[in-house]
Amino acid sequence: MIDTHQHLIYPDRFRYPWLDDVPALSGKAFLLQDYRRTTQDSGILGTLVMEADVSAEQSLEEARFFCALASEPDSGILGVIAACRPGSDSFGEYLDVLQRPMCFASFPGS
Repeated sequence: MIDTHQHLIYPDRFRYPWLDDVPALSGKAFLLQDYRRTTQDSGILGTLVMEADVSAEQSLEEARFFCALASEPDSGILGVIAACRPGSDSFGEYLDVLQRPMCFASFPGS
C-alpha cells in the first residue's frame, strides 16, 4: 500500500500560518520519523509527501527540503508534491529544484 497524501510538519524549520487557527496542532511537529513510527505496522510501503502550505516565502525552501529528504535511501518517500507558484519571481528556481525524479509541482487552486 502507498500513502498518496502525506503531510509532514517541521515547525522548527518552517512557518505554517494556517496552524495559527488550529490550537491543537499549532507549534507541534509531525516529522518523518513520527510518520514512520505511527505507520510501521500498517502495511504502507511508501508515501508521497504533499506540501503543507508553509508561508509563501518559504515554499521554495520547503520543496528543497523534502526533495532532499526523499533522496535519502531509507526515507520511504516515493515522491514529493511541492507547492509551486508560476507567477512568482522564483518560478525558475522551483523548476530547477523539481528536476529530480521524485519531485512534482502542485499549483495553487489546482
